[in-house]
Amino acid sequence: MVLAPLPALIAALSLASASCLGTQPAQRVSDGTPIAVSLRLKTFSGEPLAFPPNVEDHIARELGARGFIPEFIKVPRPSSNSNIELSASRDRVAEAMASSTAPWVLLIDCSARFFSQLTGRFRWDVAFEFTLSRREDPDRLDTQGQTVPAFLQYEHEREPEAVLFVSRQLETELSSLLDRAIVRARQAR
Repeated sequence: MVLAPLPALIAALSLASASCLGTQPAQRVSDGTPIAVSLRLKTFSGEPLAFPPNVEDHIARELGARGFIPEFIKVPRPSSNSNIELSASRDRVAEAMASSTAPWVLLIDCSARFFSQLTGRFRWDVAFEFTLSRREDPDRLDTQGQTVPAFLQYEHEREPEAVLFVSRQLETELSSLLDRAIVRARQAR
């Protein structure tokens, strides 16, 4: 009777209050702060591949929104034979810092592997890991990673297309890591 419209009223109030929540603006560093960026994409067997240019553009846009000027650099392949783990070592961060004078270093490691075929689509698992470090504190490595599925339509599509498919998730994870690191850097001053 009187209680019947109560669930609908609660749902409407919840929806109305959730729509009032704003998103947090991107944290910013001083405009024009350089950041050295190393991108690495490999197959599951460890063979290096070229990173998709569209994904590089997404990364550059995300960095630019925070006041960074990306400087894309090449860091040598790690000597480790571990093809499954995507752990960025302190050595790779040190090599990136040695090849650039930027106060920040960002390593992006991606690996994609075919998983299965589901309802006519080809599922790939894309693992990515970000490692962010500042020259002022090279021993502190902020890392964040995730494995997400990519559903591709055609059999000839491979690792680069799988990474492009998950570029939005990659962008979201990167922005989260950058915001936390920028806030932490401000608090350390």
